[in-house]
Formats: sequence, structure tokens, C-alpha cells
Amino acid sequence: MTFRSRNRGKFTNKVSYFRSSFLKKRNIFKTENSEHEYAKKDDDLDTISMFADIDIGADVIVPSDPSHNDSWKEGRRVIELFELAQNLVCQLCNCPLNLIDTVSERKYGLGSVLTIPCGSCSACNSVETGKRNSNGAFVVNSKAAIGMIHAGMGATHVNNFLAGLNVPPVHSSTIRKKEKEIGKKIQEVAAESCKSVQIKEKDLSNGKVEASFDGGWQKRGTGWQYDSNTGHASMIGLKTGKVMDYAYRSRSCRVCEVHEERKETVSAHDCCRNWKGTSKGMEPDMAVEMTHKLNDSGCQIKVLHADNDSTTTSRLKVHFEDLEKKDDQNHVKKGFSKKLYELSKKYKELKHPDVIPYLVRCFMYAIKENEGSTDDLRKGLNRLVPHVSGDHSLCTDIEWCTYKDDPVNFKYKSLPGGKCLSNDALTSELRELVQQYNRRAESLQNMGSTQANENFNQIVGSKCPKARSYGGSSSFNSRLSAAVLQKNEGYTWLSMVNEASELSPGQFTMKVGETMNKKLERQRENQKTQTFKKRRIEKKKNRKKAQRSSSVKEGTTYQQEVEVNENACDIIQQIPSSLILNFLDFLKLNELPILVGHNITNFDMMVLENRLKEFNMFSAFTASVKGFIDTLKLSKRVFPKADVDNYKQQTLVKKVLGIEYAAHNAKDDVLSLSELFSQKLQSSCEEDDLHHVNFNSCKLSLKPLVDKKIINATVCIKLARSGINVTHLKLANSRDVNGIKLILTDNNVNNRYASSIIGHLSGCEE
Repeated sequence: MTFRSRNRGKFTNKVSYFRSSFLKKRNIFKTENSEHEYAKKDDDLDTISMFADIDIGADVIVPSDPSHNDSWKEGRRVIELFELAQNLVCQLCNCPLNLIDTVSERKYGLGSVLTIPCGSCSACNSVETGKRNSNGAFVVNSKAAIGMIHAGMGATHVNNFLAGLNVPPVHSSTIRKKEKEIGKKIQEVAAESCKSVQIKEKDLSNGKVEASFDGGWQKRGTGWQYDSNTGHASMIGLKTGKVMDYAYRSRSCRVCEVHEERKETVSAHDCCRNWKGTSKGMEPDMAVEMTHKLNDSGCQIKVLHADNDSTTTSRLKVHFEDLEKKDDQNHVKKGFSKKLYELSKKYKELKHPDVIPYLVRCFMYAIKENEGSTDDLRKGLNRLVPHVSGDHSLCTDIEWCTYKDDPVNFKYKSLPGGKCLSNDALTSELRELVQQYNRRAESLQNMGSTQANENFNQIVGSKCPKARSYGGSSSFNSRLSAAVLQKNEGYTWLSMVNEASELSPGQFTMKVGETMNKKLERQRENQKTQTFKKRRIEKKKNRKKAQRSSSVKEGTTYQQEVEVNENACDIIQQIPSSLILNFLDFLKLNELPILVGHNITNFDMMVLENRLKEFNMFSAFTASVKGFIDTLKLSKRVFPKADVDNYKQQTLVKKVLGIEYAAHNAKDDVLSLSELFSQKLQSSCEEDDLHHVNFNSCKLSLKPLVDKKIINATVCIKLARSGINVTHLKLANSRDVNGIKLILTDNNVNNRYASSIIGHLSGCEE
């Protein structure tokens, strides 16, 4: 009597059948009881043991005929070499196992369990490719979740990355489950980090804690409408430069939304929805919440640095009357600059690229030099407009105005032509603008900075990009907490979370983190140096100058509704650069020179022709040169391929001249080709090697005749080489009955093509 085993299509005897079933019941953990509920079981795979929990033979299965699966041979895997090496031992006879003997694989995220039969006792062993935690789950999946948060990716992006590496994808539920588990640890570690920062900030501030506050949204605003479902805010200590507290607001929760859409009762869950108001109302609410939390923890905020973009200060004053507010200098500077750009729409004097930056610098000079006294600050602001208008009577006691040193030869370095602004209407509006800031001079004294918060917002943007939405789940809070840790602890925060999660800190994780921290510290120190600041200003100036020059040459290339402009043809007309003009002047130094290039037919001439036609200068170029010679075609005729291997310029120069040079360097390419042509190729030139500069356009014009088999490709090349196109053929036919025959004869083309060409041209005219 035979029994059908679990292996499809296989039969075994009764003893073997029951023996196999008994061992499987004893040694195999069922999938539903496994810690790996996210693992997907292949249809054609037997259940295999997960890990040992009983004595000898517990991890060994002795089926009569194990099912084979060759999927393990495909793609790549993430494995721990030392762990795999330790596991490649038979659990029954302690003999070493051969990886090549693997018969099947079962995947658990990025981890795998291989079924490998022993070559000595034939027992099938379950070999794990990596470490597991106390619950039996593969550690690599938890590490992948941390890495995903750190890199600002989601489950889809992780699988896209794995697909590029040809690694089997991980089921999205696996990644999200591990992200949720590791996210709680990240939030706990971030909370502890903030508490330690609060203690340190309080000690360094001697009781008077100063902090900067700013918020951000996870959806870009349009400037007049803000409709983000999520927002975050941070409170950063002035002395430590680290996050003392943070908060987030979310108007969405996927679990709630699914049940509400189905009109079902929302089940108990970890809801991330904590805000029902507008996006603009998030920032003030978070400021009040964090200030209260810090006050309750014994770290009361005395001075707050914040911008004036929201009602944060007004709401805080209701709860904390003694709170002192300092304006953010960067926002004040940007606000003043924005108002000047609005005025530039009315006054052309402000459209020069150097004028507005100069006015902003003078504005900031007036504030920075007079921070100690409100009266002095008002005087400094009052002299700004007269200074740029040519009145220097108030500039006698300031250093940045050099008029007093040489009144006769004084010129403004940053104003057009070195002259003052002479528009009376503009002067009046500038005076009114400055008076707006003059009236609030007290708030401009000893201004604060929210630059640290802006830096934190950038870190948040790297963990939770605005192009993606993570606000409907706990993922957003986890990513925000990760940004807090990176701001407070640097790139070594990964190892801190690993330790808190009872995972190995990771040797390479720590090494890379320390390297990144050192690199970041060097960058910070370098950015403080005067050399770096000067270089940055110079680079910015050069970049603006180059952009301005390009804009003049290109005309208007991008502008709202630019295509509906009646003068669109004039707008897109470009001005040629000096390089092209210099090139044409160089060609005119010789009488009708011949251009020589390697593969010039298919590359150089096409690029040159297109570029010159953009500026309507191709006709001038045509009149300046006789034609061109392609050394690639010439070399194929002169040098046998067996002697040179291939016809690349670098190879020809090396094989024929015995010279090596830096290929693809423009100067070296030209010099080496000159040597090759003058020594080895020039003497072999024939009349047919000379091509007309219109060769490519003529060849394109004659292509329809080749497609219709009126002429062949050889005839096409001969005609194009002489600069003859279809228009010339039509003209010849209209001027003389035998005009086309004469053209063909002059170019060594058989006259038998004449009748076909004439017939084609006559058909086109009809």
C-alpha cells in the first residue's frame, strides 16, 4: 500500500509516510504561530523549521523526498557572512554543509531560511542567513526600517532600490510593521534627547533661557494659500543649538478615514489625527503647547526668537506676559527685500541686479551698527534714503560710506554708472518704506535668529519629503523624531536607536556616522572663515553676472503666458555669443580655409551648423570656408584595419605616430589630429574627400529621392558633397531642359538618373 506524501506527485510507503509526518509535527512551527506573519509562503514549498526550541534533531527534517526550488539561485541576497558560516553545519551529525546543495529557500523580508541536505546523513537542515531577535524575527528587517526612515524613503522606494540591485522585494506590510515597531523606539530616544538638552540649556543660560521657534508644513504653499494636512514646529536652545522640544499637527488618519468612508465605528487604534483647524493655525498652537511643556519641566522660556509671519507671539503673551520677543533678522531682511522687488515693478531703476541687494545691505548696516540704542537705530535708518539719493550730509559718522574721504571722485560701487538714484517718486516711496521700519525700531534692536530652526526644517524635509505624504500614519511622527535625533546627536543617532531596540549598534553604522559628523563639523568651521565667506560672495556675484549675460542673449525663455505674446518671434531671437563671433573672425584670417576633423561629418558639422543657424550666422560661415575633410573616412581608405585595430583618433595616433595623449581634451585632440593629418593623411587626400559645408542639410534634402529609389545612396552623397540639394535641382530644371543632366555630369553621376529626377520634380509641382 502506498500513501501520497505532501510533495506533489510523489508516493512513499506507509512507514516512511507516518515517520515523516511525525517528525514534521514535532519539529516545525506553524506559520500562524510564527513571529513572521509578514512572510509569504511559496505555493510549491514545504513548511520548514523556523528555529530550534527542543533538543537534538529539533532543527532537522528528514522527509522522504524534499521538494526542490531553484529560486535561491536567482538574484542577490542580503546575508551576514559570519552568521551563515556558523549555521552551515548539520544539526544531526555536525558535518559541514555545502551551500551549493541548497534545495529550497523561504524568504522572511530580507532574511532567508535555506533548506540544505547533509551530504553525510541526508538530513535536511534549515540554515538561516542572518541573526534573529528574541522573538525569532530577522534583525535585518528592523535595520532596513531604520535605514528607510534615515534616507527619507517609503516601502515603494525601498523595493525600487532592491529591484535595481536584483534583490527580491520585501512585502510592504513587512516594512510598515517594522517601521511601526522601530518608530516607537525612535520617539522614545528623541524624547530622552530633548530632556537632556533642556537640562544643559538651563545650566548654560543661568536661568534666563533663550530659544528660537519656527514651524513648517509638509506641503508647499502657493504664497496665498496653505492647505497642508500636517505641520511641525521646533523649539531650539540658543546656547546648545539643539532641539529642546518639538511638536506636530495632523489633520488626517488613514484608519479613521477608511472607517468613516464606510460609515463604520472606528476601532481602537493609535490615531495620529490631533488637529481639526486650518493649516495656518497649527504653528501658534504648537508654540503655546511647547512653551507650557517646557515651563512644566522647569525650563521656562524667557526670550523667544521668532518671525512675524504668524500670531505666535500674540497668543503666547496671553499665557506668558513676561515673555520677551526678538524678531528674526533673516525674515526682516527678506521682508524688506520683497517690498523692494514689488517697487521694482513700477520703477525701472530698481530692476538693475545690483541695486536692490545694495539697498538691503545699507538697511542691514544701519541695523547692525546701532543695536545698542533705539535713537541711533532710527538715525541710521533715516540716512539710508538720502545716501542713495546723493545727499551725504548725514553720512559723516559712518564707516561704510566713503564719500567723506574723496567727495570729488566718489562713485557708488553698486549703483548703475556709479551714480545716485535720481527719481523723486522712487525716493519718496523708499522714504515711506523705511519709515515703516523706523516706527518699530525697538523690535529691530538685538534681533534674534531662527536659522537653527530652518536647518532643522531641512533635516525634516530629508526624512519626510514634501513630494510624499506620510501624515496619515505614525510614520510622520517617527520621521520627525528621527530628524530631532539627527539635529541633537548627529549621524550616530542610528546606533542609539539600535541599542534602545536591543539590536547591535552596527560597526559600519557607527563608523559612517562618526565620519559624517566629522565632515559636518569641518564644514561648519570652514563656513565661519573669512576666506569662505568672501569666496561665497564672489561665486554668487559671478553666477548672477553669467546668468544676466545669458538672459540678455537668450531673451525671454520662461514667463507667464509668454507664448500668447504678440512679439513672441522677437522674444525668442537670440544674440550670438562672443565665442561664435571670434570663431568667424578667426576663419577670415585665411582665405577660404578647409576644416579638418575626425568624424566631423556626423558630429562637429551638425553641431556647428545648428548653433550658427540659431543666430542667423550660418550664411556668413558658409562664405568664410571652402569645405571640410573627414579624417575618419580618409583613415579607413588609407590604413588597413588589421594594422590599426580600430579607427578611433586616439588609436590611430598611437599606432601610426607612436604618440599617446590625453584623449577628449579639446586642445590635445586638435594638436594630435594636426600631426596625424600633416604626416600621414594629407598626401593621400583626393578631390572626393572635400565636403561642402552644407553636406548634412543637402543630404537630408535629397533623402526623399533615395527613399523613393529615384536615386541611390551613392548618388545622394556625391550631390550633397558638392552642396547640391533639391532646390538646386529644381532651379537647374527650370533654367535649362538639360540642366539636371549637366549637374549630374559635373558630379560624376550617370545621366540615367536624370529622367527619374525630372519626373519626380514634375509630380511634386503638380
